[in-house]
Amino acid sequence: MAAAELVEGVAVFATFAPNERVSQKLSDFNDLANKSALGIDAVKRQVGSVVEKSLSQAKVEKLETPVQQHTGERTHKQTMAR
Repeated sequence: MAAAELVEGVAVFATFAPNERVSQKLSDFNDLANKSALGIDAVKRQVGSVVEKSLSQAKVEKLETPVQQHTGERTHKQTMAR
């Protein structure tokens, strides 16, 4: 989470079916895809929703960022949004 915060990103953690995490000792997206009853479709939904939200937010931020005087000058945030 600290790494995500440093780059203004987000941390994403797998969400499992009730009691699955503990009973089967599942912990990450690989487990979700390969060992969970929810399977790869759950990975696509969970990660996909975060990616879509981030892309939408980046587009809004790009629209709100004033145009730079010199084309070679970009802020760190603008570079990350591209």
